Amino acid sequence: MINIKIETNSILFSNAIKQDVPDGVSVNVLPYRENRQLGTETVIAIAIGVAQTAVAFLIPWLTSKKLTKHATKITIDEKEIALEYGEIKRIIHKQITIEK
Repeated sequence: MINIKIETNSILFSNAIKQDVPDGVSVNVLPYRENRQLGTETVIAIAIGVAQTAVAFLIPWLTSKKLTKHATKITIDEKEIALEYGEIKRIIHKQITIEK
């Protein structure tokens, strides 16, 4: 299982990412409180669990959700990574273990 945490300040993105989720992927938008104070932003954390059988579907699905446009921070298995698809794909494929 690969664990991904996405932080965003887009409420629309947090709703959109819960749609059309591929088999083997779980999405959980963590509870948050909307912050309306001047100069502060709401931070929404989204936890995504990915079974190894679903890794092939993950990058195209995240691409369709325009992840790099809406995310402010991405963490894969507790390692913060750059907000670009090449880096996301590299880290995800590095996490795959092959079992005999």
